[in-house]
Amino acid sequence: MPSAPLEPPEVFWVRGAVGWLELANPQEALAELAGAPKSVQGHPDALEVCWQALSELKDWPQALKAARQLITTAPERATGYINQSFALHEMRQTREALVCLLPHSGRFPEVGVIPYNLACYACQLNDLETARHWLVRASKILGQGDTKIMVLKDPDLTPLRPMVRDW
Repeated sequence: MPSAPLEPPEVFWVRGAVGWLELANPQEALAELAGAPKSVQGHPDALEVCWQALSELKDWPQALKAARQLITTAPERATGYINQSFALHEMRQTREALVCLLPHSGRFPEVGVIPYNLACYACQLNDLETARHWLVRASKILGQGDTKIMVLKDPDLTPLRPMVRDW
């Protein structure tokens, strides 16, 4: 069952944290959330903002904790699984990132970042055939043009750049 949306005044803690992120100050975003009531801190919206701040700080172990808490509190949100696998990948646990995200590709078929990230992980594990498969799937959701731009900028997908140059 999805979590109920936060209402005023609780929502203002999360909005404040988002504001700090928009000002490129993830430390203050985390401080804002830390000052919120526990019920707000554990809300999925707050956990997503917390993960974003931690990722900007490149605090991957804490980001992984936030992602896993998000999975526990809101398993219906794709972001928990995406964030978990991304944190694992950044912690050089790419195989585990792929294994953790793979089961959710069918569960969230409209979320293009899932096959895109699976392509990244497979590519980094030198499984280029699988990476190509996921990249084609991502392009069907995200659009070829947007996917091409992303691939040409993403160092994780360098071996697949020749594939998208002709798109």
